[in-house]
Amino acid sequence: MKKILYIARAGLPIDATGIRTYHIGSLLEKQGYCLHYLSLQRVCTRVEQSGYERIYQSKSAFLPKEDYHYQKDEKIYSYPAPFPGGRIHALNDLADLLFAHVAFGRVKRYCETEKPIAIILYNDAYALTKRLIPYCQKKGIKLFADVTEWYEMDANKKPADKMIAYLTDKRIRTLDQKLDGIIAISRYFEDYYKQKKVRCINIPPLMQVEKDLEIQRHEYYPGKHVVNFIYAGAPGGKDILLPFLNAVQRFNENGIRVRLDLVGLNADYVKKLLNTNVAPEEFGVVSHGRLSHEDTLKIVKKADFGILFRYDKRYAKAGFSTKFAECMSVGVPMICNKIGGCDSFITHMENGLLTNTVSEAELYDLLADVFSLPSDDIVKIKKNAHAFAMKHFDRSTYATSLQTLVNQQESVR
Repeated sequence: MKKILYIARAGLPIDATGIRTYHIGSLLEKQGYCLHYLSLQRVCTRVEQSGYERIYQSKSAFLPKEDYHYQKDEKIYSYPAPFPGGRIHALNDLADLLFAHVAFGRVKRYCETEKPIAIILYNDAYALTKRLIPYCQKKGIKLFADVTEWYEMDANKKPADKMIAYLTDKRIRTLDQKLDGIIAISRYFEDYYKQKKVRCINIPPLMQVEKDLEIQRHEYYPGKHVVNFIYAGAPGGKDILLPFLNAVQRFNENGIRVRLDLVGLNADYVKKLLNTNVAPEEFGVVSHGRLSHEDTLKIVKKADFGILFRYDKRYAKAGFSTKFAECMSVGVPMICNKIGGCDSFITHMENGLLTNTVSEAELYDLLADVFSLPSDDIVKIKKNAHAFAMKHFDRSTYATSLQTLVNQQESVR
């Protein structure tokens, strides 16, 4: 059986990266390839407590004793050992991010034992790609990149973040054109690589979209007309949340008319952000803290709309939010600001909503417009969102283009 190594700074499908590699790998498995997922990130408590089975031997994969190996749906994920602690080990890990001595040696051992026909590198910083290009050419291994991020070169970032942004930018501009093909998460990336004459396919975040999903509204407050919103994640430097929180707080001054569920954030964070001592639930903001992916989905499915507001910068156009695809896939239309990213998939009042700005005033007016919608109209928008997801985010949609990318490269060998 032909083998492919999928390499990322993640592994199991317990985060956005793991979910993406899981679905793309599943498509390749259906086409007859055997996937082995190699994590460049050390095994951590979250992985060890994920509930996935740790294995020690396999008939289909090389499992060195120094790595930790887990199995999910017959997929095997291999991680480096847990971080042993101490400054020396931290410096060694940082050095490997810069030079990839350890990572390259590890990948090389897997290659020499499993003899893959291809390697897919997910968002490598720079060094591993540089080392693998001549190695793969020598061994006749095809080298692809799964490209999902193009970070901003921001002087205000922490030194480590600035370094990763610089190296990633350098890889995109100088190395990716030497690869055998690119899997691009966005149209922005697809256009960029095609201008560079690089073979490229566009695959957004993928889901297994339930075809016969029952679309309905959830009543948190029986007998009351309340519109439910969801935000899952942490704003960091990517998402804009405060103006929407302010709008919700003001809109609910005389009683709860809209509800905002927050997953990944706790009530203390919200109170600090809003500079208030009032419990957020009193004005319709319910914080759930960090939850498992499964428990997060249970809350997402009860929402009428999801929100995604981002800055008008390159990262938002080159990347593609997993939560956008995930919400749409379960019939939760998205509300986005117009920046030329995910928002380009939205037709206002048809499969989601759009705002020109992220000002509190405009978001307040949007809440008023949505609250005035009849329930049947909200359900219609939800159904349209799900239908759109079936066409654009269901993983089966991309089987042919992915197969063509890999098979064309095989024919060149």
